[in-house]
Amino acid sequence: DLKVITYESLVGKPEIYWAEAIDFLCLKNRPTAELLGQPSQQSWDKQAKIESLGGNKPKWMKRLSAQEMKDIQGILDECKVTLYT
Repeated sequence: DLKVITYESLVGKPEIYWAEAIDFLCLKNRPTAELLGQPSQQSWDKQAKIESLGGNKPKWMKRLSAQEMKDIQGILDECKVTLYT
């Protein structure tokens, strides 16, 4: 089975959609509201992201051709994702 819950749903009505996600995943331990409110890795500043890679590209980045990297970067740019930029 597959369940789709949008980010907007989670943010808009967390009491409903987090419960649905947790139930669907059959999680025993439910995260507290405080834990759910903590920032994710996407909220790091850009410099911290770059430093966290230590100048080393992940294996998957090394295996891709220049054209594949360009295509992927286009998608990331379109979605405003900067984690791998």
